[in-house]
Amino acid sequence: MRKGSLALTVGQPVLVGQLVGNVGSTGQSTGPHLHFEIRLDGTTPTDPFAWLTEKVRPNGAN
Repeated sequence: MRKGSLALTVGQPVLVGQLVGNVGSTGQSTGPHLHFEIRLDGTTPTDPFAWLTEKVRPNGAN
């Protein structure tokens, strides 16, 4: 995500289709991408796929 482009605040719910920030290609990346990470207590990295699979219902049914 581009530095300074975050469009949310900590703890804010995210709606389907909502902009969370802008991605780009900076540093030593080979193209635009997003590093997606979840930290449950602010320090412990958690597998985002496992967490999302448990917490998010399909088709925006949240």
